[in-house]
Amino acid sequence: MKKIMLPILILFLISGSAFSETTRKLVVNPDKSRVFTFCDAAGKEIAQELRDKDGNVTKTTGKIPDGVVKQYYKSGKVQAEWNYVGGKAEGKYKEYYESGKLQSEGVFKDGTMEGIKKWQTENEMLRYEYTFKTGIMIEKKSFYQSGKLWTEGTLKDGKEVFRKSYHEDGKLQEECPIVNGQRDGICKSYYKDGRYEECPFINGKQEGLAKIYSNPNKVKINMEEEFKNGLLNGIQRIYGVDGNVQKEFHFKDGKQLD
Repeated sequence: MKKIMLPILILFLISGSAFSETTRKLVVNPDKSRVFTFCDAAGKEIAQELRDKDGNVTKTTGKIPDGVVKQYYKSGKVQAEWNYVGGKAEGKYKEYYESGKLQSEGVFKDGTMEGIKKWQTENEMLRYEYTFKTGIMIEKKSFYQSGKLWTEGTLKDGKEVFRKSYHEDGKLQEECPIVNGQRDGICKSYYKDGRYEECPFINGKQEGLAKIYSNPNKVKINMEEEFKNGLLNGIQRIYGVDGNVQKEFHFKDGKQLD
């Protein structure tokens, strides 16, 4: 009798686990806010979670059961999975390509992103890395196909305020203040041949006098260029090794006049 009851008990536990699964469906609104609908194994709606465009929860209705919550592609393959505790996402979460390979992974704490989120290509190359603190992104990085660091941005109140980029050999390529996603301020560029440039930007376009030096200590100047609205406008001066002007060219709207 015991031998018969044991398989039945195992079958019951497996079936109970399968039928207790909670799934999550997503609808993205025109304003980029999101509506997550939670359903039980029978497909009955049991809860909803509203998030703003930044991913912050603004309203929850119903009760989200503790445990694993999954989201599926139309094909039936797992798209993402989270763990919920007390109605909030808690711990590691993962997103998958439809092929089943990992796309991204991160950590939730008390319903908000916390720590590092990684995103990789389908052939498992790391491309982006984001750092969150209490649900707000404070740093973001992108990587070359080789896996080496390409760019890193510093964020304040969820907006990028400073960005650095690197040559693939790891040496600094550019550093620049960012306003509303655009270069805005004095950008510094470091060329592979050792030259160094300072160029003012406004709203993502070069504006004002740019200077190129033989190296970052700015002892010897190589060139000066005047920009307006992202185009060469004015005089371009080329300097000799003695520090004197060797050549001058005049530009208007990006076209050389002489």
